[in-house]
Amino acid sequence: MHYGRLAKARDLIQLSVSADQREGLNASAAATQALATLWEAEYGELDLARRNTSAVLATSAGRNAKIAAALTWAELKGVSHAQTMVAELNQRFPDATLLNNIWLPTIRAKIALSRGDSAQAINLLEAAIPYDLSQTPPLPSFYAGYVRGKAYLQAQRADAAAQEFQTILDHKGLLGASPVAAVARLGLARARALGGNTAAARIAYQVFFALWKDADPDLPLLKQAKAEYAQL
Repeated sequence: MHYGRLAKARDLIQLSVSADQREGLNASAAATQALATLWEAEYGELDLARRNTSAVLATSAGRNAKIAAALTWAELKGVSHAQTMVAELNQRFPDATLLNNIWLPTIRAKIALSRGDSAQAINLLEAAIPYDLSQTPPLPSFYAGYVRGKAYLQAQRADAAAQEFQTILDHKGLLGASPVAAVARLGLARARALGGNTAAARIAYQVFFALWKDADPDLPLLKQAKAEYAQL
């Protein structure tokens, strides 16, 4: 997924899910599937993500799967679904530190972004700032920071957005080969373009395209990035 090879990733995910199911680890299988659907949504495969998220929630999905599914619904602008899951998670796990300080605020922030309320999203994500440089299971590190960067983009705050995305990219040891690294590179390119720094934006887009040189060519996010680059 880091390299935009979503079709190949699906094959590998299915191997993992099948192995978990053979061992009776159904919650783990559901969590893996739910995380995959989140990146399908982030990469623009909206119909596929919608179908797969519904399928995951029809199984014995545990807390981790529901966190990822709620984030996916928020990305898909399925606000009522996301809000219902937030209420359920908040009620069942009132003392879970990462849930209440990172994942529920991030879900709520994505809901706010779907409504065009970037200011509320930025405020909600303040709770996650102390955890930005931490390991944050069940999702990869820096996802909340990535959403914060998107909120700054929506708010037309180019410098703040660039700083968020650059902070992510400056911590490769924590980040690893995470999809967050790929979308943060694109976010940085968009922030540079928004700030009017065309030369820096071109370089940032080119770095993203080099990373995704073997990506699935029909990925909507890749097509969108190429269209943005052509307009610089």
